[in-house]
Amino acid sequence: MSRRPSIRDLELKLKAALLELKASKEMCDCLISERDDHETEIRSVIFMNTKLKGELAEMDVKCNDLTDQRDRLQVLVSEMDDCRNHYEQSLLQIQVLQEEVHTCNINMDKLQHELDLCRVNETVRLCDSLLDSTARLDNRKQYFFYSSSSKKLRNFLN
Repeated sequence: MSRRPSIRDLELKLKAALLELKASKEMCDCLISERDDHETEIRSVIFMNTKLKGELAEMDVKCNDLTDQRDRLQVLVSEMDDCRNHYEQSLLQIQVLQEEVHTCNINMDKLQHELDLCRVNETVRLCDSLLDSTARLDNRKQYFFYSSSSKKLRNFLN
């Protein structure tokens, strides 16, 4: 005998199917809600990722600018070191030249002293020579004065 399902069985099956359908619909709604939440989260992550990429690009530009600035500063520091070294060399040369000038001044003072002594000695010799010549002239003058009768000669000697 074939058993036909009874209406009650069919109603129960239908109710079970409806409950299963309702549960599936709730599950589907839940999954759709989760999908929407995940899509929102993904959009948020994409937005944050885009924002971070922009910040990273800005930081890269700043890093490159700072690197260029550092390189320029290193060149300036190198130039300053060169200037400082040149300045120190110049100071050493100035010091050596000042010592040479001091030595030359001492030598010039010595030579000036010797020259002054030579001039004094020459002046003394000239004075001695003049005194000696004057003494001889005085003797001649007296001799001519007494021995000469010419007025012109007397006027010339006076």
